[in-house]
Amino acid sequence: MPEVPPAPEVVLYRCGCSHCDMAEEELRRQAARHGAAFEVRRVEKEGVGQLAGWATPVVYVNGVEISHYTMSAKAWREALAATLERKRLRGEVVDLRCYEDSGARGPEHQECAEHCINEIKLPMGLLTADGDLYQVVAGRGTAGAHEGLKQLIGRQVEITGDLFHWKGRSTLIVRDVS
Repeated sequence: MPEVPPAPEVVLYRCGCSHCDMAEEELRRQAARHGAAFEVRRVEKEGVGQLAGWATPVVYVNGVEISHYTMSAKAWREALAATLERKRLRGEVVDLRCYEDSGARGPEHQECAEHCINEIKLPMGLLTADGDLYQVVAGRGTAGAHEGLKQLIGRQVEITGDLFHWKGRSTLIVRDVS
């Protein structure tokens, strides 16, 4: 029997305004149409500052920001229609920002990468031996595996996850780490 493709995951950060009400209604419809898991996280206008200056609604599909402070039904549809593929990849856990900016990686960059990922909350990446770079994000119910990667910065790991391509970026939604 063929493996069932993974279902997309949608997270909506919203406040109590009518703009966010409309976004939630449309996203619920689209998530249901695509068999996606849908989660709503309420934020108060005063609390939006914690979201690094974002304004609501903010929409993530498969751990990737698709839109913020806009109704973007077309972008949401396109993101939900993108295929997820289960993959097992091997590579080095890197600080995505430093690697993209300057190629920084390896033991000589480990202390900086740990600070950037754990303290500043910059994203993690997986750099394969072929030079492919993937942003690594937590999936629904897999925060523990994602958090565990933070202890393996600069090391070689194998990650099983769901691969999502959006606007030139490859994102691996972590399911298991070894």
